[in-house]
Amino acid sequence: MKPIDQSFSKTFFQLAIVAVLLFSFSCSPEAEMDALENLEAVNASANKEKQVERPWKIRSAGTFEFDPSSVNLCDPLLPLKIVGSGEASHIGRYAVELTWCTGGPGNQGFDAITGVITSANGDTIVFKSVPGSFTANSVDYIVTGGSGRFDGAGGEFTLFETEPTVFESFDPPSGTYANAGEGYIVY
Repeated sequence: MKPIDQSFSKTFFQLAIVAVLLFSFSCSPEAEMDALENLEAVNASANKEKQVERPWKIRSAGTFEFDPSSVNLCDPLLPLKIVGSGEASHIGRYAVELTWCTGGPGNQGFDAITGVITSANGDTIVFKSVPGSFTANSVDYIVTGGSGRFDGAGGEFTLFETEPTVFESFDPPSGTYANAGEGYIVY
């Protein structure tokens, strides 16, 4: 058997010592604490920022018509489907779809509207009318949630009818609308 070269064994021994030192320093409590601090920083940045109340201006236009698919939802009221598009602060351009359960003209207090605003990137805002808030030209709404950056959103807004057109020749009613309003949104 050939003897091991002394310089080779010295180098091998030095590498072994360096490896042990590196391993012991990498597993020190300080290193573990740094790793935990880094995880907390990552988790903090991943969490949503604190929700803030923001002023909100909104306008839209579109059409409404009888919606036979919502008869059971609105029973005994008349279901109307409202589809439109518009622009709003914090959203930009959006599409909107609503279901309006109405008792018809003169039956104030028997109206209920639920809707969803969908922004260009797919984030949504869900809202509904405030019971008893219908006037001749305005409706109050509350924001009840959403998705994307609007997940857990809240807020209130009022829309004022600016250009309603009802096609009287059709029974049940249909027509076009345009509205604008403001309030606040929390997200």
